[in-house]
Amino acid sequence: MKKILSYMALLLMALNFVACNDDFSQPPVILPDGGLGTGLWDDPYRVSQLANGGKGNDIWVTGYIVGWIDTSGDNFAMNETTCTFNAQATLTSNILMAVSPTETNWENCVPVALTGDARDALNLQANPQNLGKQVTLKCNNERYFSNNAGIKSITMYNWGDTGIKEKPTIYSSSFTSGDISGFSYDDIELAPGLNSVWRVDTRYGLVASAYVGGSRYASDSWAVSPLIDLSGYTSAEANWRWAANYFNDHATMLSMIAAAIRVEGGEWIELTDINFPEGTSFSYVDSGVIDLTPYVGKKVQLGFNYTSTSTIAGTLEIDGIKVTGEK
Repeated sequence: MKKILSYMALLLMALNFVACNDDFSQPPVILPDGGLGTGLWDDPYRVSQLANGGKGNDIWVTGYIVGWIDTSGDNFAMNETTCTFNAQATLTSNILMAVSPTETNWENCVPVALTGDARDALNLQANPQNLGKQVTLKCNNERYFSNNAGIKSITMYNWGDTGIKEKPTIYSSSFTSGDISGFSYDDIELAPGLNSVWRVDTRYGLVASAYVGGSRYASDSWAVSPLIDLSGYTSAEANWRWAANYFNDHATMLSMIAAAIRVEGGEWIELTDINFPEGTSFSYVDSGVIDLTPYVGKKVQLGFNYTSTSTIAGTLEIDGIKVTGEK
């Protein structure tokens, strides 16, 4: 009897051991099509990783251009009817990206908002040859088209499966986090009834407007960056995104806003070889790369000048200011 009980105990122990091993035995991990990335320039996220959102800002994402979303008739939904998988686009404002270049299921796609230089280069209406091409974007993972996880605010792009190696950051702004980022304001003129021109907005960045309470006021004011130390660098460059509206036309806007640089204790020098916004819409434009190499070894400040009159008081929005360099 004792032997039988001993055998039964050993059998139960063996069965329990097997069960415990089974508990630790996991099914194989199935990776999404295209594998996984980390969001860096040389290891970008795959578009399939953006499906649930939450990947943040200033990430690199790679995928194939497979179509576009037809918003004609004020239909701004993303569905099997609006998602179009061909190069006969009738608009330039968006594209669809997927892991596979031959994808035709809209549920496997990510909508991409196009603005500025990225719109010119990537849209299918002007560039039908882009269909099926792989491109890697530096962007934000934001909701787009009826709360679908999408891609917005593209700042850089590169054809192929990797992004562009970036230079070390010397200074960067974070206005949309509510941080003034070391900026100060220098009011040259504020008409009576106007207390300020500049403010930081968590949605729109650094904003200037002299339109208050339904009235337009005359103003002349600067937003000035903190000192940016370029000591020890052999090259440097700056870049930002901006939009401008309610300036009547582009020429008027050019006469009322400016971007400039100055050496510590020096005078402002206007920056002219840059991309300016339209002046009549809130479409963001990338400033382009501004070469600061002539200022290496010095401390400099960037400045943005906004002016208005009692008849024209536009709105200027600036975000994503970044200065990079190499030693």
